[in-house]
Amino acid sequence: MSEAEEVQHPTSPAERDKAPCRVLVSDQEMGVLTALEWQNRWRQQESYVTLLERKPTQQEGELTELRHTVEKTRAQLTDSQQREKILVRRLTAKEQEMQDYVVSNFIFGF
Repeated sequence: MSEAEEVQHPTSPAERDKAPCRVLVSDQEMGVLTALEWQNRWRQQESYVTLLERKPTQQEGELTELRHTVEKTRAQLTDSQQREKILVRRLTAKEQEMQDYVVSNFIFGF
């Protein structure tokens, strides 16, 4: 087998989109890998390291978005609670008006 045939290139879109993974080289492989295979493994490992280096930045962005969502949700909750208090007060006032009306009708006989 020639060196060009041993290099594995992604053939399908699924293989190209697949996240890089850690490259493991066994003791047996160390002595038999060609320079081209070592280069290929090195590139794979570099891709994997780059992915790992980018992850914290992505996670920080996601964390920032989640914090923003939490703040927004808390603000909505506070607004909803204030609205609920106002509606409860209005309902209480209406109930009092109804009781006053019933009492006044009972007393004056309307």
